[in-house]
Amino acid sequence: HPTMFGAQKKEDDCLDSFLNEADSVLTPATLRTRAKSGCEYSTYLSNPTSHHGQALLKGTLGKEKPKPLPFGVDSKGEQTPIPVKTPAPTPLKIKKKDNLMKEDLNARQIKMEKRMSHPSAGAMAVLWKLGDSLEMVQKEILDLRNVPDKPIKLIKAKQDLAVLNSRLDALSLEGIDEVVTAELKSGRTEAREERKRLTALAEETHELVHVLSLELKNRLSNSGPEVKLAWKYYQKYTLPNRVLKEGTKHEFRKLEPGETVPGSELYGIFDTPVNELGDFGIGILLYFKMLRFLGVLVVILGGAAAYNINYFDSTDYSANGQAVLPTVSVMRGSAVCDTYQAVCAQASGCGTCSISAAGVASGDGCVAIKSCEFTPENAYVMLGIAGAFLIANLVMGWQHWKIEVEADEAEQTAQDYSVMVNDPDPDAVDPDEWQKFFSQFGHVAYVTVALTNGKLLTLMAERRAVLRRLGFENGVNKTPDEQIQFDAEENTRLYNKLSFLQKRSLGLVQQRHRLLELDAAIQKEAVDGKFVATKVFIVFETEESQRRCLQQMTVGTIPAALDIVGDLRKHLIFRGTNVLDICEAPEPTDVIWENLETPFKHQVIEQTVTNTLSLGIVALCGYLIYAIHEAGMPGLAAIFISVTNSVMPTALKAINEQEEHLTQGSKQTSLLLKLVVLRWMTTGFIVLLVRDVATTLDEEFIKKIWAILLADALTTPCLRLLDPGSRLGRYYFSKKAETQEKMNSYFLGTSWFLAERYTDMTKTIFVSLFFAAIFPQGLFVTAVAFFVSYWVDMYCLFRLWKQPPAMDGSLADAARVQISLVLLAHTFVTHHFFRGWPFDGYEPTGSYVGGVPLYEKTDLQSKYNVFDWSRGKWMSDEQARIVLIYAIVNIAAVSVFAVYYFGHSFKYGVHKLIWGSYVSVGDARQDEYSFVPGIQTYVPMVSHKSLGLPLIATELQKLDTEHICFTMKSAEEYDRDNLVNSNAFRGNVSNQRRRGLFSICKQYKSQKLMDWEIENVEVDMATIHEWERETMLKTKKVLRGGIEEVGAMGKMGGVKIGSMKSLDTKNKEKASKSSMLNAGPENYEL
Repeated sequence: HPTMFGAQKKEDDCLDSFLNEADSVLTPATLRTRAKSGCEYSTYLSNPTSHHGQALLKGTLGKEKPKPLPFGVDSKGEQTPIPVKTPAPTPLKIKKKDNLMKEDLNARQIKMEKRMSHPSAGAMAVLWKLGDSLEMVQKEILDLRNVPDKPIKLIKAKQDLAVLNSRLDALSLEGIDEVVTAELKSGRTEAREERKRLTALAEETHELVHVLSLELKNRLSNSGPEVKLAWKYYQKYTLPNRVLKEGTKHEFRKLEPGETVPGSELYGIFDTPVNELGDFGIGILLYFKMLRFLGVLVVILGGAAAYNINYFDSTDYSANGQAVLPTVSVMRGSAVCDTYQAVCAQASGCGTCSISAAGVASGDGCVAIKSCEFTPENAYVMLGIAGAFLIANLVMGWQHWKIEVEADEAEQTAQDYSVMVNDPDPDAVDPDEWQKFFSQFGHVAYVTVALTNGKLLTLMAERRAVLRRLGFENGVNKTPDEQIQFDAEENTRLYNKLSFLQKRSLGLVQQRHRLLELDAAIQKEAVDGKFVATKVFIVFETEESQRRCLQQMTVGTIPAALDIVGDLRKHLIFRGTNVLDICEAPEPTDVIWENLETPFKHQVIEQTVTNTLSLGIVALCGYLIYAIHEAGMPGLAAIFISVTNSVMPTALKAINEQEEHLTQGSKQTSLLLKLVVLRWMTTGFIVLLVRDVATTLDEEFIKKIWAILLADALTTPCLRLLDPGSRLGRYYFSKKAETQEKMNSYFLGTSWFLAERYTDMTKTIFVSLFFAAIFPQGLFVTAVAFFVSYWVDMYCLFRLWKQPPAMDGSLADAARVQISLVLLAHTFVTHHFFRGWPFDGYEPTGSYVGGVPLYEKTDLQSKYNVFDWSRGKWMSDEQARIVLIYAIVNIAAVSVFAVYYFGHSFKYGVHKLIWGSYVSVGDARQDEYSFVPGIQTYVPMVSHKSLGLPLIATELQKLDTEHICFTMKSAEEYDRDNLVNSNAFRGNVSNQRRRGLFSICKQYKSQKLMDWEIENVEVDMATIHEWERETMLKTKKVLRGGIEEVGAMGKMGGVKIGSMKSLDTKNKEKASKSSMLNAGPENYEL
């Protein structure tokens, strides 16, 4: 290392040479590249116009900071940069200075007395003070060696070492003028000797920092895992954090995973406004809005249903007043009928009929029938509830549209600025060509060309997961390279000895064998695969440019597929031949990059097969339940229902995973359909179908409905809240981990699906309305379920679950359609209930035996013809009229639903096929993309369920890492999680071929952004001089046209350029300084 205060080259070196050498040596980093300068001391006197000459004449030398020259003088007297040699690595052994570290109080006292008696004490005091400060820093550095071998302590020691290193650098700057002043006033010989001592001390301290840094790094890698670090990882990467927007008191911005900002905090469970959930995506916001809206709605509707509750609980309905039920019971007010009468069901006549308190008829040929009738008012209440729910669903749709508009205007995301090209030319992989074409609509900020490398990305993601598991099992006290070293032939021999089931486990031998298979597959795909453009994402600088592009270029799917020009102008046709199929792009985190190459035809066939398979499995389960019940085994049927509810969701999720969707929203919508069919079948239709019709108004059957709703209200939310699997991993299994990474794997958060949350919500409202005619208080239970789910899911989102991808409102749209279907099911089943009431299985024949009316068995009460308005013999006039009304309502409801939903969907589909469809939402904002805080771009990446963060799949040199959807601490960490840098290719693939394997994402900075970066250069005066700052600004102005390349490469040490800082006062928090130009001083070449 060069000395802190300048190495004496010759005894007759002039003061100027010493001065400039001292000034140029500031930190261990800049020492390796900083040039030295020197000149004759007489130059100061012979050239009084120079900086130092004027300082000498004015007597201000030492009182102001000199401006050093960037060159030195070699042995021949020529001005030239002096090369600096990089020292060889020093072994991890530190020589402890006893005279510094064990100096007792008496020795210090002697030293002080000696200093006080020195003839030039005043002049030398500054040097002595500097030396004492250096000794103190060195002592504190040495003290860091004594920290215990615990990761949390070692990391703290590394942070303290960085602070001490900064203090050492600061002493370098502070000592420059002091050395010069002391040398002038005290005599060169004495000052030179002291300077030699300080030089050696500074040299030793810098070396000490370097060696101790390596020692702490090694100790940290060899130390065991630390639970505190895992919890820090959990809070930083798994849980969502927020920070106040600058200039506001109540508006927050969601931080990306890994992003650290002073003043950040976890989202508050009770103090987070629901509108703030828009930071997680419109789909999440609408889910919580819908929960709250439906909760309030069912409370209101429950108030209307209170009329039926009061009636069923009165003697007007049941003469016994539901005496069979406890006085305080949730079942009171349901349609439980405990009043019977005995009638004759024998054509030859009956004896004296009587009825017991339990409802059992006695007498030859006598049977018991229920004597409970509903009133027309009960039916009208149900009709009113259905009508109110229909209106509320329409209002909710309008409200959701309004929320989407407001969210779009309030929160700027990449989707607001972007378009997606669905049919690019296969060879159009150059982003510059796309940038030039779309620049006709406005400045293009980013272009991402996605290639057909989905299979390669999937293989490489699985390979990374396998390597991670190998590190878990084989990574104790080993480097990453050592973790995967093994004898391939020996491992294959061991693998072949395993049984079929053993080969499916995740042991060390099996994982190594899978790694070999993946390496071979990756090599083959990399060499033989053909990678062409499949999708292109264009990000404009303004919303207005995006909307102008969509308005002018949106065409139908058919014209785009056949390249029918039509009314399109020539400049809107790519390459003069391709009529592009473009649309508004989804959110970056919504894109599934490995599936973008999947053709539309393949998606249709694939989803048809999986949906048919799913529906077939659900139907088979329903048939088995029904068959078991009909076989006289209701207990077994109930067990089978429970098993189906537990196992089938997992099976349907596995089937859904086989579908290749382009976005997470589309994938979740498909899962939503499958889960809805399953849950409605098992909690509604199956329960109704397998019942004994004669028990419809019995306590036993209605209790089943109560049990289902109670589980939705309490049991299921409590299980989500307890999260036993993840908590067991964090609090128990994590402590058995042998590596920190394996311990962190237990802190990734619980996987969850937004589609599943929507299906739980619609299932609850389905069960409630499905059985509302006989269990009206179920509406109140549903309200409790919604409010409990609201707060439990809020807690889980902020404290337990993995952070979800930002999705649009498509799931909410699907949920509203399902609610319309729930209303249809409600009117259908209510018609069935009112038509078959009282479900005793008997109807009068109209004849009499011995003056007693004769009854006969009938199965008409169990029929499910929802459009049947015929009158049954058991019906009263009022009951027949209600059945007629409901039959008409059902016919009308089906007609309206078919026309409104299917007709609208058909019209929209045809219009999209022929003319295309684009409707702008709200007004275009004036904010520029590059100045929006926290905004993302379309960075190709691939996710794996066992990895906490996605893996990047593009070169990062051409983009700003601040636009990635997560934040890393350094460029090295981004490179570590970048598949481009993977060693899977093992040298068999050239660098040029490797670059062609991955999609391309390139940034195009606007003039305004480049000007802002030039004006917002942050110079750390502890590491860079004023002349370097001036040189930097001049050079950057010259290289303005190529600054984006400089920014991406990050080859300038000591300079930080703040990126994306908004000029608008609302977005000042974006002024967090970027480190993209702070990669290392060894490449300081400008």
